[in-house]
Amino acid sequence: MDNLLIFLNPIQLQAVTHRGSPFLVLAGAGSGKTRVVTTRVAHLIDQGDAKPDEILAVTFTNKAATEMRVRVDSLIGERAGSATAARVWVHTFHAFCARLLRREIGHIPGRENEFVIATQADQLAILKRLVGPGEGPGALKPTDVLTVIERAKHHLVEPEEFPAHTAHEKRIKAFYESYQTELLDSGALDYADLILVTVKLFREFPEVLRRWQSRFKHILVDEYQDTNAAQHELIRALASGSDGLAVVGDPDQSIYRWRGADPTNILRVTEDFENVRIITLLENYRSTQTILKAANSLISHNPRPLGLDRDLWTRGEEGEKISVYAGSDEYDESGWIATEIFRSVNTEKKSNYADYAILYRTNDQSRVLEDALRKRSIPYTTIAGSRFYDRREIRDLLAYLRLIVNPNDILSFRRIINVPSRGVGKISVDRVMEEIERNPTALFDTVRRCVDEELIPPRARRAVVRLMDLLDELTTIREPVDKLLEMLLERVDYTSWLQKAGDAVSRLENVEEFVDTAHDFISSNPDGMLEEFLEEVSLAAPIDDFDETAGSVSLLTLHASKGLEFPIVFITGVEEGLLPLKYKGSSRYDDIEEERRLFFVGLTRARYKVYLTRALRRNLEGRKVWTKPSPFLKELPVSLLEDHSVHTLTMFATSQDLLAVEHEQEREKAKKAAPAYSIGDRVWHDKWGRGIILSRAGDGDSLKLTVKFARHGIKKLVAKFANLQKM
Repeated sequence: MDNLLIFLNPIQLQAVTHRGSPFLVLAGAGSGKTRVVTTRVAHLIDQGDAKPDEILAVTFTNKAATEMRVRVDSLIGERAGSATAARVWVHTFHAFCARLLRREIGHIPGRENEFVIATQADQLAILKRLVGPGEGPGALKPTDVLTVIERAKHHLVEPEEFPAHTAHEKRIKAFYESYQTELLDSGALDYADLILVTVKLFREFPEVLRRWQSRFKHILVDEYQDTNAAQHELIRALASGSDGLAVVGDPDQSIYRWRGADPTNILRVTEDFENVRIITLLENYRSTQTILKAANSLISHNPRPLGLDRDLWTRGEEGEKISVYAGSDEYDESGWIATEIFRSVNTEKKSNYADYAILYRTNDQSRVLEDALRKRSIPYTTIAGSRFYDRREIRDLLAYLRLIVNPNDILSFRRIINVPSRGVGKISVDRVMEEIERNPTALFDTVRRCVDEELIPPRARRAVVRLMDLLDELTTIREPVDKLLEMLLERVDYTSWLQKAGDAVSRLENVEEFVDTAHDFISSNPDGMLEEFLEEVSLAAPIDDFDETAGSVSLLTLHASKGLEFPIVFITGVEEGLLPLKYKGSSRYDDIEEERRLFFVGLTRARYKVYLTRALRRNLEGRKVWTKPSPFLKELPVSLLEDHSVHTLTMFATSQDLLAVEHEQEREKAKKAAPAYSIGDRVWHDKWGRGIILSRAGDGDSLKLTVKFARHGIKKLVAKFANLQKM
């Protein structure tokens, strides 16, 4: 262990070896916080302060949890055996609560351990039935209702506690109650429920809380600035009375307020626990001095909680200046980015495609960027796009597997009753579902009663009987997940049905990938249960699929880039209204401080080089509009920037600058297009015939001519409209 500690700097060493009181590590971007957390786990075990299964390490993404497990295993594997490392509880918040609830949820009346986890697609399917399509003026949208419900759950507000003073709030409350009833009837919990129900369990059953408090001697929580009220309450309850809590976070990287995150939870740690020691990590091991100077200058415009100086620094090189570019429009902006990448990789041989990440504020920006990369045959990967497990064919197969685990899963049964098509029409489906809703606790029995009592037509009855026989058979099979999935595909002839679909090739490829996922699960976990597999895929996030070895340019939102790093980063659309973002119909920024933190996160993803780009004009809602430079640009030291714009204007050009340049360009264009009239020139006019120019005044569009016509005398004409022909 001493050999491992020598790789820590003095401040990191304090964090790893601290004992005797809770402590908070304010870990700046790139300061080695993952090394601190994993080394601390290994040190606790090595020093005999805790057994592996007495340590709980919590983070936010499966990707981060997997990385943490691998590092812990590498640190203590040789010393204590990899089986020992595997016993450490390293989980996301949701995975930890799911694991705990599998053992304890039965204490709550009406709840059973064999619950399923409803995905966002499941949630929206319920709300679409309850709320409707959300069309027309004043109509509630299912997505808006879901946002309100999730916000309530993040604050531990259940349906009966939901405040309803206005007619609008009363409608939301009614939908919340019905939504929660459908989940309960299906034996399902959504993501937010996993935290809420665990906290509820702790509050209502103190003996359960005491059992789990005594289980963990040390609790480590990463990315604490991203916790919401429910997650903070969960940790507060688990660690109450313990001196083994270690919280790691960075208020400057709190960018998820829109999904309930509250950066002030870091402050609450110092209020809810006694004698909290604060350790600050500021030495950065990722970025150049130039990048850090820019990031420090930017974030200094935000208030600094806890009153501590948190400027990042590095012993590394000064590094290149930040390149900035203003394109004439978004096509010029994206084209320049693609050309710059192509030139560096293929002409200068200075980098590889995998070195690059292109970050943007909204997903709408990616289309033009993708087009530009395709035109230059540059390979790219979009991250956090369409979630693999939300695709239709994957949801179909998951529904079958979920029914095997929980035969009362109404959500899943509704999905597969006629998938693949087996002759059960909409009227029959609705009739069966009506009966199920009357008796949701005995789904299979209710379906069979619909057949026995001939509540549906003969063809539908025969199809439903075959389906129920299949489900009965599958629930008794104890094959590994991959074998079970292959058997399911064969028995329902799913691939043959898919081949008739218009997008059959891509959907069949997705099915093959899903089967491969099941094989991988069994390979790494030979005794893995179907419930564990379903839990793993239900809690997967798009960022978990990020492959650093893919050999392609990465395209992703600034939010999705959190926790990642790249040698070279482009931050696009650095414009007022986009970064920082102004929402449609709003004249104000939603949260200027959080938008600044988001830009800070983007800057600190880069190791060696940052590019900032914008479009002078951008297509918004079907029309081209002039843009203004982001106010954040003025918060960066000019000495760190190098402008590559090839236009008359620069990165800092305003709409007034654009108007002036455009007017001048139009004047120059008019000058070039207009004939060069001189005094004494003989001209012809279609109405007045032959004439001679006596004088001229002005130029361009304002050029005026005095012409004497042989038969019609002297006329004063504007050259632009006179249509004179020189003779």
